[in-house]
This record gives sequence, C-alpha cells and structure tokens, in this order.
Amino acid sequence: VVFDPNNESNIYFGYHNVYGTRDGGGSFINLTTSSPFGGGATQLAIGQSNSNVVYASDLSKIIRSIDGGNTWTTVTGDLPSSTVAITDIAVDPRDPMIVYVTTSGYTGGMKLFMSTTGGTTWTNISSNLPNIPANCIAIDTSTPGALFVGTDIGIYYTDSSATGFSLYGTGHPNVMVYDLNVNYSNYKIRTATY
Repeated sequence: VVFDPNNESNIYFGYHNVYGTRDGGGSFINLTTSSPFGGGATQLAIGQSNSNVVYASDLSKIIRSIDGGNTWTTVTGDLPSSTVAITDIAVDPRDPMIVYVTTSGYTGGMKLFMSTTGGTTWTNISSNLPNIPANCIAIDTSTPGALFVGTDIGIYYTDSSATGFSLYGTGHPNVMVYDLNVNYSNYKIRTATY
C-alpha cells in the first residue's frame, strides 16, 4: 500500500493488479485491468515531486504510469529480471524519472539498479554490496547521492563522497532488513527487520 504524498485521498495497493482510490477509500478501482503481473504487484512507489508518476512491480517486471494510474507502460528495460527478483522500488523525491530497484538472490554484483529515464534503461550501481539479497532501499535527501540499502545481513550506506557501500548502523543487528524509512524531523533511520 502506498499513499500519494500530495493528496491523502489517493491510495494505491497491489494485489493481482494495482488498485486505487481517489476518495480516501470510499471506493476502489482496478487500475491495471490487463493483469500485467503473473504473481501480483508486490512493490509500489509514487513520485513525491509529481505524484502522477507511479511505479509497480512483481518479482520480474516493472510498469510505470505518468497519469496517476490511468495508463501504464512496461519499463523493465534492460534489468536482468531472469536471474534476480525485484524486492523494492524507490523514487527520487526531486525527479520522478530517477528510480532505484533492489534485487534479491545470490547473483554476484546484481543488487541495486538505477534509472534516470523512468525505467526505460537501467544502470547497475551495486558496487561492492555483498552477494546476498538486497531487500529495500531508502533515499536520504539531506546528503547528495545518499542511499541506504537493507540486506539479509543489515544496512549498507553510500553517498556521492564514498567509493562504495559500507555497513551502517552501530548497534544495529546484522539481520534481514525488509523496510527502511528516513525521519527527517529528528534524522532517525527506522528499520523493519526479520
């Protein structure tokens, strides 16, 4: 489930298709009537700077809408979807065409991908992330290029001044991290673990 950051009445949720409400849950409509996913929509993300841009994915396919869910385009592009499974989507808060995905599995060097074209092309930015599943990602807008990646053994961090990723979180257990959130009011990183 994701909420439109600019309109609290707009809510999207994934099941076999992507569903949405424009009236805060009073009524829901199927936004992807063509059933684009074999196993259902497992990840959703909305552009903060333009909430008409919505991304949805299952384990191997990503679709994007630029009109609030009315029409959709497949944007899996050149992601290596046959060898990895998509686990999370994050949209840059300043530009909805900049999007990141994490992937699971044990294929070395295929953990994190970035697109600056709304998903039509992808760049592997896995760098030195360990060869373990990457489960989630959070973008830190307070530092240029800052990314937190939740993996099966904890959190990894990088920013534009770093040469790669480093283990993050003194005192944080090295466990599976499935969700990350940056709270800017007190600059705390919240994690959901196994």
